[in-house]
Amino acid sequence: MTMGKLRRARQPLYVHGVFCESVRDEVQGSQTLVGVYRGQVVVDGFPGNFSQLSVSAWIRWPLGADAPARLRTVLVLPDGQEVPTDYQATPLPTAVPEDADSVEVAIVQVFANVPVTRHGRLQFFIDLDDRRYRAVALRIIEREAQAAEPPRPTTA
Repeated sequence: MTMGKLRRARQPLYVHGVFCESVRDEVQGSQTLVGVYRGQVVVDGFPGNFSQLSVSAWIRWPLGADAPARLRTVLVLPDGQEVPTDYQATPLPTAVPEDADSVEVAIVQVFANVPVTRHGRLQFFIDLDDRRYRAVALRIIEREAQAAEPPRPTTA
């Protein structure tokens, strides 16, 4: 397959995110993520909270595919409670550079005083039309519980 064909190959819908302490937009269009969480966070006890928690997320779908008509974001706490977000986009952007092979939407959400009352997964979802996609999850564990657990394998 030639490089030209690789560029034109249709990519599936892609949804991904990163939890971090803060996100800074740079002049050149890049982002600096500060305090990136890598899959889990250990807390001293419950209840607790994140004084500031940010999410940087991306959605991409193939050029020419049906674009979602509605986008909404949802933060779900370990106890299942949904934290309201103010991010909604209708309609989604469709203008892309002439040589693009996909449409991409970048989302940055900043939350203040996110309560954590129990261990479990903190999750950030993106709802596209009537379908929910998990962009990122963060496992919350208590320091005492961490000492009792056997080591977990890491994946690269």
